[in-house]
Amino acid sequence: MKALFSAFVALFITFSAVAQQAQFAGGQKGITLANAKAEYSFVITDLTIADIDKAAAMYKTSFTVTERVQKGNNINITIKMLRNDIATKRMMLRFMVSLNIQYVTLDGVEYKPDAFFDKYIK
Repeated sequence: MKALFSAFVALFITFSAVAQQAQFAGGQKGITLANAKAEYSFVITDLTIADIDKAAAMYKTSFTVTERVQKGNNINITIKMLRNDIATKRMMLRFMVSLNIQYVTLDGVEYKPDAFFDKYIK
C-alpha cells in the first residue's frame, strides 16, 4: 500500500512539474482587439524558445509565432493568424495543447484551453 501511495505521489509531482500555464496579455479589453486583428499574445513560463519554435514549426501554414523573453523565465509569445477563420483558430488551440498548456488565465480567472477558446476566440 505504501508503495502504491508513493508511486501516486511521484506521478502527481512529475505531472505538476510539466504542466504549463499561459496568461492572455491584454485582459478582457484586449480580447476584442485581438479577435479583430487575429493576433493573440500570451505570457508563458517554464518553456524555452526552442520548445516554442519546435511546436510552432508544425503550424507555419496557419500562423506565425514570435517570442520575446521577459524578466525571469517568462516568454511573451505573439500568434498572428494568416487567415482569421475557425479552422486556423482551432490550429492555435492545438499549438497551445502541444506546448502542454493546461490553463489559460484571463484577468485572474483560469480556463482550460478549449474553454478559453470557445468562450473568447471562436
